[in-house]
Amino acid sequence: MKKLHISLILIFLSLNINAAISQSGITNLKQLDKNGIINLVNGNQLTGFISDGPFEGPITQTYFKNGTYETVYENKIYKGKWRAEGELNSSIDDKKMCTKNNNATNWSCFAWYTGIKDGGTYAYVIAQGKIFHQYHEIISVIKLNQEKKKAEKTEKAEKKKKAEEKKKALEAKRIANSKKAKEAGYSSYSEMQAEEKKKALEAKRIADAKKAEEKKKALEAKRIADAKKAEEKKKALEAKRFADAKKAEEKRLRLQNYPGFKDLKPGLTYGEVLKICTLKKLQDFKWDYDASKMFYFDIVNNKGQTSSGWVRCYEINNIKFKAYYTDDLLDWLALDMGPIVNAGGFLSIFGENDSNIFIKMKNTFDKKYTLDYGYSERDRQLFNESEKTRLYRVYSKGQVVLALSRKEKDYSTDLWLHIFYLDPPQAKEFLEKHRPVRASEDDF
Repeated sequence: MKKLHISLILIFLSLNINAAISQSGITNLKQLDKNGIINLVNGNQLTGFISDGPFEGPITQTYFKNGTYETVYENKIYKGKWRAEGELNSSIDDKKMCTKNNNATNWSCFAWYTGIKDGGTYAYVIAQGKIFHQYHEIISVIKLNQEKKKAEKTEKAEKKKKAEEKKKALEAKRIANSKKAKEAGYSSYSEMQAEEKKKALEAKRIADAKKAEEKKKALEAKRIADAKKAEEKKKALEAKRFADAKKAEEKRLRLQNYPGFKDLKPGLTYGEVLKICTLKKLQDFKWDYDASKMFYFDIVNNKGQTSSGWVRCYEINNIKFKAYYTDDLLDWLALDMGPIVNAGGFLSIFGENDSNIFIKMKNTFDKKYTLDYGYSERDRQLFNESEKTRLYRVYSKGQVVLALSRKEKDYSTDLWLHIFYLDPPQAKEFLEKHRPVRASEDDF
């Protein structure tokens, strides 16, 4: 069997020292007697592995020559006493080591063995037929202490060297700073430092003052810009208010001169119309087949126009109203005045009574508006003979139209009266299209 040399560090090769201790593959297993145990552990530190129930992992055991021991396991230190028993010729059970922890009452005993495994020599602790300690490294406490003292001495020397180097560096720096101060005209480096600190503080004060001044200027510039912006906004709002007032006044004056029914006149916006009467736009605008259709075809080109339905306004029961819009502007207003009673389908040169609505409206409009043109006696005769489909009396540059037409009803023909109010563009177009062109006596 190979001897364990306790005076040197013995490294026992282990391929798996951090796992549970294998119970097989060990050869030349030999139990140590009292002297063998003492030679193995006395004054030595053993490093190995423990596998004993809940305790499993690396372990270090140090057995001092005064009969005390120290165990290090999981960064905890356990201390106690130890002794070896059993001579060479003693029985197996008598060859053992006994230990007692300082906190324990009784001694615990176990056997020590050496053996070869995987080509390396190990020391084992066996109890109750099971290996629960395996050690692969042994180093004497003396050697440990020597190495510890050597390490401490080396560390002390290194610290002393570093301290000396630091001292020399500080001295070199002091000499350099002193030289630098003298070259700069100061009596000492501390004086130069105080002056530099003073200059730095002054520079900081100037920089802070400059920064504060810049901030003040920026705030003032912002205040001026905000004030200017507010003034411009105020002027813009005032200009808009003035423009809106001017526009409203121009519209008032313009609408004041526009003919219409009460305050319902061409030129009003869609919203303004709805405030007066519920002449709402129809979603699907289609020309209806009433007498007013033919007149409106004569007035506009039906491009982009929408209309309302026939509704009653101002709680008037005998007149129906209809609005035509271009975009959202009322450009044509129609009034359905109903049939001309007692006409019998013919327009007479007489009939000036209260029941003839056409004569009444004609007399009213003749007094109120300036006549542009009207139908002639010849036109009346042709109308009665159904050679003409309608007759007009046009006033105020085409902005007011009295329109007569025939309306088929229950196998009879009634004369129907409509009044139209047009805005200036539509009125101009109507005048140009329907102004009568008659032959004079000189043409014959």
